Amino acid sequence: MKVTLTLTKKGETLCREVREVADAASFAAACADIWSGLEQRALDRATSVGEFMDRVNDAVVDQLDGALLSFERE
Repeated sequence: MKVTLTLTKKGETLCREVREVADAASFAAACADIWSGLEQRALDRATSVGEFMDRVNDAVVDQLDGALLSFERE
């Protein structure tokens, strides 16, 4: 089934994706893609590879701390 996954924090939409979710594996893959997207944003903001490596996991965890993941069927 197609679902819209929306990640929000403090009223701001961090990510919204329509995905095909059929089981736990496909749901996990969709969530992993969201994580990867947040990592990419951190990479885009980093001024050097060293800075990125030092901060990427913290940056993603900081973004997810207090965030809400919701989904609705299409």
